[in-house]
Amino acid sequence: CSSKHGERACVLLFESLGMEEEKVFYHCDQLLRGTYSVYVEGWLRFFPREALLVVKSEDMFADGPGTMRKVLAHAGLKDLDAAQAADLLGRYPIPKHVKGRQMLPEARQILTEFYAPYNKRLADILKDP
Repeated sequence: CSSKHGERACVLLFESLGMEEEKVFYHCDQLLRGTYSVYVEGWLRFFPREALLVVKSEDMFADGPGTMRKVLAHAGLKDLDAAQAADLLGRYPIPKHVKGRQMLPEARQILTEFYAPYNKRLADILKDP
């Protein structure tokens, strides 16, 4: 797809490129959503870098309330105290069928290899080693 239409079109518009692409990529929607660098590059064409706040899921899982407060501050919204932020985050718990489940090592390897160039590009864009 990317050699024919370009990476950006394949990630963002695959359903509209034709039946062949739609059939192949229909089941890849979740996979393509993880190509964050493609989205961020697009946003940076219209917004200055300081207007974007990219939150790592690792930060959110490690300190949900603190991360929530950073997001609110960046958006210029009213700050929450730690208890309010924890309460807000507690309304959206991780589903029971997901908690504690581990990814198969083979699946992790495939995904790590697939996302490597996108993650490298995202790190370069965000100046985040």
